[in-house]
Amino acid sequence: MVRKAAAGMPACLIILALILVGAVLPGRGQEPAASPPTHASAGGRVWVVDQNNPRASDQGPGTADQPFKTIAPAAEQAEPGDTVLVHAGLYRERIAPARGGEPGRPITYTAAPGQRVVVSGAEVWQPAWAPVPGAPGVFRAPYSAQDWSAAGIPAGMDPYHLALLDAPVKAGQKNVRARPASGARMLPTCGQVFVDGRPLTQVVAPPNLYATPGTWMVNAAGTAIEVHFPPGGHRPEDYRLELAIRPYVFAPIHRGLGFIHVRGFTFEANAAPLPYSQVAAVSTRSGHDWVIAHNTVRYAATYGIECGSEGWNNWIYTLPQEQRLIFARNNVVRDNIVLDSGLTGITGWNHRGAQIIGNIVEGSDRLGLHLAGEDAAIKLLGVTDCLVEGNLLINNNTRGIWFDNGYDNCRITRNLIVNNKTCGVMIELGTKGKPVLIDNNIIVGTRLDTQGNGDGVYCHDASDIIVTHNLIMSNARLGVFMHTITNRRIGQNGPLVETSHIRILDNLILMNGLGEVCLPAPYARSQDVICDYNRYFAAHWPMGVRLDLAFRISAEGPLGGKTQPPHLPADLVELWPLARSRTPLALERWQQLMHQDEHSGVSDPGRQASFCAPTATFQFEADPALLSAPCQPVEGVDTDYFGKPLPAHPLPGPFQDLQAGTNTLNLWPLARAAQAPGAPTRPAQSRPAAPASAPGPQPAPAEKHG
Repeated sequence: MVRKAAAGMPACLIILALILVGAVLPGRGQEPAASPPTHASAGGRVWVVDQNNPRASDQGPGTADQPFKTIAPAAEQAEPGDTVLVHAGLYRERIAPARGGEPGRPITYTAAPGQRVVVSGAEVWQPAWAPVPGAPGVFRAPYSAQDWSAAGIPAGMDPYHLALLDAPVKAGQKNVRARPASGARMLPTCGQVFVDGRPLTQVVAPPNLYATPGTWMVNAAGTAIEVHFPPGGHRPEDYRLELAIRPYVFAPIHRGLGFIHVRGFTFEANAAPLPYSQVAAVSTRSGHDWVIAHNTVRYAATYGIECGSEGWNNWIYTLPQEQRLIFARNNVVRDNIVLDSGLTGITGWNHRGAQIIGNIVEGSDRLGLHLAGEDAAIKLLGVTDCLVEGNLLINNNTRGIWFDNGYDNCRITRNLIVNNKTCGVMIELGTKGKPVLIDNNIIVGTRLDTQGNGDGVYCHDASDIIVTHNLIMSNARLGVFMHTITNRRIGQNGPLVETSHIRILDNLILMNGLGEVCLPAPYARSQDVICDYNRYFAAHWPMGVRLDLAFRISAEGPLGGKTQPPHLPADLVELWPLARSRTPLALERWQQLMHQDEHSGVSDPGRQASFCAPTATFQFEADPALLSAPCQPVEGVDTDYFGKPLPAHPLPGPFQDLQAGTNTLNLWPLARAAQAPGAPTRPAQSRPAAPASAPGPQPAPAEKHG
């Protein structure tokens, strides 16, 4: 059996995935598809902002003839049903709505149709520069702690003295000071430095600064900023230098406001800590019934868009009377482009009813803080009734989608997840609720991270999961990997986490680096796990690399010890050495030992599957066995990736119009699935019953936990 190297996916797929971006992404520097012109609700007023109008004044009436100069006075005065209409320009301010709207009468903030409106969290900085002796291209400018309170920053919270990491897990500290630095080790700060509109890379050691153009740092005393300018021979004064200073670019002062719509802007360049405060460039601040649509959010310091209840550490930017948990609900984030976020593109904690639809997220974890533990293109925590649908998540330096610490009755569907790192979809820490449904997604080309992870669908300490009708292809490690790795509990006094009540059904799982599926054997913390009716595809890459199938058993529970435990149940004795050695199993052996995939099949090894980069298409050669393969119906799944209704006898995978022979499918852009206004995100979901002919082995006796 020949397997591709564990260092990553085949070079041909890497090239294809990267070219795919240029073919399908609306493009860096371009705007999302324009939203329809927005008018004030019946009886509402239109407040006009136009910094380029010679009659503009913040003391004026905010009309078309006498508009405001900045957005702030409009945000202060807008009432339910009003619209704030902003004309073209670069606005260096925080938009902070003073109040929310009402049902049927939202307050709408919109860019004027066809005009480019940029709202920046940065200010131009023009200091006195001096060259650093012995370091060509490096210059130093004096800097002292600034009072940025006019920009919405509490006194004493200068972002170039505050540490980027707001809550070191071990110390439990808040608002850690990075400057002045004590000791030899320096921490990165919350700030960002931009040269001619591009962010430089922050470093914390002078040798790294001197060796690498395009970097910057705050010196140990906090009294100077040093910049190694990009090569080109220009004087520092010839560049446009900006310092990001505002923690938010669009966010209310008061938390919990509702019925606010935000459309058509470009938001950029904030300065914020991470990860637990969840201070984002655009934030609902525990709001409800927001619509954030058709915006571009780029170069966020940490998070791009936040649509939940904020983090538990976000009191430094919060009024004292509002320093409590306020639950977010029913927020919609759709048709945005989120580029190059420092940590995560779209996030939300502890909220209900969110819909994240039709967004493009690229370049997340720009700062390379992968081990911060909160990074993904889309990271949602403690969510209920949430829908993530039809997004393009591509070229992120981190996970595609990550649901963590609760995901009751949620759905991940019809997403194109390509060339990300660590895993395409990750589910962590949850059980005993309505399952999360992962269906009709395209998960291709996940790259290895520094820990050797690179899976299509990865789950740990998580139960109640349905994975169905997906294409999971050419991921560097495994197609689907589920296991239990800790002794955490659900809630303070709840049950131990498990990997139970799992369905992996009706998928196309093709050509993954180290194997197709890895699951635990049945034991007390892994019960009711069914993998079946999938179609596997052992094929040849164009370069002649042969990929045979492989399945693996997770080494955990009674199979996790370094030595074989005494009194091991008879049905696990043969599995123990295979799990410990991570031995790859052929499909027939997997079926025999694990009683999984008994109705699954393998397509003709001579058939091919590939991406066609110039046209952003997937080319797949379907054999007659695939077209007649059985499927297990799954409640709530009634359309395919393209939104077409499932036939009476559906095919495995996300495509229902496959024909015998070569099929060429355009994967992006993706048409919006029809949904009635106010319709629920998905039907209440239950797990499909186990096939009567494949009951699987009985679980081992329950373990005792002392």
